[in-house]
Amino acid sequence: MQLEKAKLQSEIAKKMSWDFIRYANVWEDSDVLNNALKVNSCDNILSISSAGCNVLSLLLKGPKSITAIDLNRSQNALLELKIAGIKNLNYNEFICLLGFKQKLDRLFLYEKLRKNLSKQVLEFWDNEIDTIEKGIVFCGRLEKYFLNFQKNILGKYFSKKELQDNLFTVESRKNEFLVALKNNDLFKKDFIWYFGKQMLAKQGRDPAQFAYVSDVDIGDYFWHRFCNILASDNVKDNFYLQFFLTSGYQDLNRTQHYLNEKNFLKLKHLVGKIVVVNDEIENLLEDAPRGFFTKANFSDIFEYMNDEIAQEFFENLSSKMPSSGRFVFWNFLVKRVPAKSNKIRHLKAESLKLFKQDRVFFYRDLLVCEVC
Repeated sequence: MQLEKAKLQSEIAKKMSWDFIRYANVWEDSDVLNNALKVNSCDNILSISSAGCNVLSLLLKGPKSITAIDLNRSQNALLELKIAGIKNLNYNEFICLLGFKQKLDRLFLYEKLRKNLSKQVLEFWDNEIDTIEKGIVFCGRLEKYFLNFQKNILGKYFSKKELQDNLFTVESRKNEFLVALKNNDLFKKDFIWYFGKQMLAKQGRDPAQFAYVSDVDIGDYFWHRFCNILASDNVKDNFYLQFFLTSGYQDLNRTQHYLNEKNFLKLKHLVGKIVVVNDEIENLLEDAPRGFFTKANFSDIFEYMNDEIAQEFFENLSSKMPSSGRFVFWNFLVKRVPAKSNKIRHLKAESLKLFKQDRVFFYRDLLVCEVC
């Protein structure tokens, strides 16, 4: 089925501003993604760029290539700065540039990279000097929203030291602390308000991203997902939760895969396989040779399409990917599932199993799909 390009054109492209970084870190579980896609050396991967963390994670699996695509030039500028940093800095310089250490002059490090950046990326970062000085991992709209939560709501009830000691350091203290947290009615009320639709759309994400959200009390839903994640067995090692609550990590080697020092050294020899594209994903797929992309990570993009357009995208995708090609996406709050057909198989049992392992509490579900 050939799609009408104008009809399928991303709805979200017409409604949102794309001139700033929305996500400085990827908030989709990299282990879940890797286990779902099962990348091998023959794969050509298509992935949403976002902040680049999961693009780099997939790259460590040794595919033939990765095409990273994003509508937001700012997100691609972030990924390209990370790529330049991996190529041209040592590990300590790289993590300092990102914002994790204060020992080195970040502007000096950026100056070392300027000659390796494209004109467009250079123009973006030359206008974001203040962001570089503060540390780019904290610069996303969503990360700023979390930081405000930590300072103005979470901090009223629990200190950062309490959170570190009781959740991420001494496992034996966790249960007692969780009882106190869950039973704190004032904190629960503030949490539900802060992560409700009105606040989240206004300050954390964008109103356009909630166009199809109708059947969920968002704040209450997030509260229960948050409590479930806190009660899980892997809290101590849940770096997503740690950054959400403290805007920091205890051990960089046990966080995002690209922040691990050994992985960083491997990536120096791999980042040449990444092609960064600023376009609508529908345009890229239309122009791609049939069967070229064998695996794909779509983040949560279908959240922002109406169901008819999402189904047409799936239909087009099934004609572009080879048989047994795999793709993965998350549903944030809106349920999107490929319609039953003989072209795409939703791997329900695998999806559910992996979703239960997900360390991020934001999402409604995960879908692992295979082209028939």
